[in-house]
Amino acid sequence: MRYASKQIRSFPGVLWLTVLLLSAWLGARAERLPLKAYTVADGLPNNVVNKIVRDSRGFLWFCTQEGLSRFDGYSFTNYGVDQGLPHSAVNDFLETRSGELWVATNAGLVLFNPRGEPVARVIFANEKAGSTPMFTVVVPEDDDRQARAVTLIYEDRSGTIWCGTMKHLYRVERYDNRFKLASVDIGTSGGHPAEVFVYDLLEDRGGSLWIAAANGLFRRRPDGHIEHYTKRDGLPDDVIHDLLEDHQGRLWAATRLGGFFRFVADDTRGSVVAEVYNKQKGLPTDWVFQLFESSDHKFWIATNVGVVAFFPEGDEHGQRFRVYTKRHGLTFQEITALNEDSGGNLWLGTNTAGAMKLARDGFVTYDEQDGVDSVGAILVDRGGGVCFRGNVLGDKHASIFDGGKVDLLHSGEITYWQSLGRYDGQRFTWFVPNVLKGKNFGWVREGLTLQARNGEWWVAMDSFTTFLPLTTSPNSSKRDHSQSMEQKAQTARRKSSAFLKTRRPEYGARPSIPVATASSSGSLAIEL
Repeated sequence: MRYASKQIRSFPGVLWLTVLLLSAWLGARAERLPLKAYTVADGLPNNVVNKIVRDSRGFLWFCTQEGLSRFDGYSFTNYGVDQGLPHSAVNDFLETRSGELWVATNAGLVLFNPRGEPVARVIFANEKAGSTPMFTVVVPEDDDRQARAVTLIYEDRSGTIWCGTMKHLYRVERYDNRFKLASVDIGTSGGHPAEVFVYDLLEDRGGSLWIAAANGLFRRRPDGHIEHYTKRDGLPDDVIHDLLEDHQGRLWAATRLGGFFRFVADDTRGSVVAEVYNKQKGLPTDWVFQLFESSDHKFWIATNVGVVAFFPEGDEHGQRFRVYTKRHGLTFQEITALNEDSGGNLWLGTNTAGAMKLARDGFVTYDEQDGVDSVGAILVDRGGGVCFRGNVLGDKHASIFDGGKVDLLHSGEITYWQSLGRYDGQRFTWFVPNVLKGKNFGWVREGLTLQARNGEWWVAMDSFTTFLPLTTSPNSSKRDHSQSMEQKAQTARRKSSAFLKTRRPEYGARPSIPVATASSSGSLAIEL
């Protein structure tokens, strides 16, 4: 029964709700993720985050446009040109297996000694210093700016350190505490090493070094032989941003304008590309910054429209992608960096708005953007589901879960419908039991619904109490008297094409019984 209608709440220039039609709601999944933002206001040196790296002690290192920053879980410790970095722009950070720390900057490769003396000038590796400096800079013989702009650092299984720049690939050579960046030829042009902008490096299980570059994908075999792959060889794009080897040994590459793809190091195959995922395959964009696999083997994709969860074999609904954007609480849509802290929380870096921590176990909020206006009662049924009594949105004929529509462009009001709901740990079902249809629930915040120890349900209404005997659910009727709320919820999902499916994100283990809270504003939060 419809109990009241309210005018849509709005502010100058801002709509409180962002829904146009019911069809737009069905795929929105607008739950707000458990995110915490970190910016310069929290101690980060700059809001442009190029990379996030976790070291062996659990510290997170943020490579930003204004220096290097270490996060210990509570605060940031920043290092910049005042401590001896040759350039403010930091692109990468590496902790070697021997414990050395290296920093990639736009003016050279830097050896970092945290116990060294910070000095506000550049100290090069092969010059004599009176004391041990905090930062020691290694540069190639080529004095071109692009040759000295180090984009990444990588250590292979043999302990060799490689670094890519905006012009060449280099190998770090060390002789009697003297350093040299030796140029590695991955192709010649006119008798000289070809210029190549290196984005990423990856050594596969066969010992080949793969090079992601602005002009394709290179493979350097253990014997030094070079192979070059481009769009002519089946790549979806020539600009390769990132490389990843997952826990199964599969090789992946991210591109600028072609989505991402899986490739193989199989000499018996005709093409190195095994499969491509782009907008035509359901990816929301073709621009991919980074690929990342978390410790629980979840696959994440950093894109220019948000972060995407990828299911190579499809999720329980057969879908490969689940997209999270500003609608879900991201502070900015362009996600440039991903990593994971020791607690399993996913960290996201942006090129404008700093970083975000996505809590592995936290609260996901559901409110009017999900069709929920207010919740006045919360309880757990014997099946382990969390049940609610509240108000949902709709038009004057029905709630959105029963076919009603909400159109802000052509409607001056929204009708709020009293309803019961159940959350099974993955999705909501909202409904009115047949036995309660046509009856006034009363003020929702004063209503009482409970399940007795024998499984009987009692529902307090406006001026009477409804007793639903011999059932494990308040959602019973003459036709389905013995159905539990869980069974009824499943039936409602199958029958209602207007059901708004909502899911928790796939980044954490689901507890056996979700914990729900209702805020003073009536919005709902589910603890994962």
